[in-house]
Amino acid sequence: MEAGSASAHAEEITMFPPREGDLTKEEATARATAYLRQGHTVHFKYTCAACGSRQTAAEPNVLHESYECSECRSTTTPTRFGFLLVMMTASPHARKGA
Repeated sequence: MEAGSASAHAEEITMFPPREGDLTKEEATARATAYLRQGHTVHFKYTCAACGSRQTAAEPNVLHESYECSECRSTTTPTRFGFLLVMMTASPHARKGA
């Protein structure tokens, strides 16, 4: 690259990819819907494209178009998601009849 060329002055932008195993928006929505119907809670997870930080959406059961990263404060529009599943189970006391 020659000094003074336009490309010599361009800023390098790093985009962090989603995690291996993350699902498309459609796949994540379908799986989450099935869990929600069973009474569970879903927190969607994504990777910030700007800093690479793994984020968990604060609002449960809702998949937004974009999110603000809690680490770098960039707004990112993820295309692939994971999720944190909070499963509801019967308490040990309920099974014992207490």
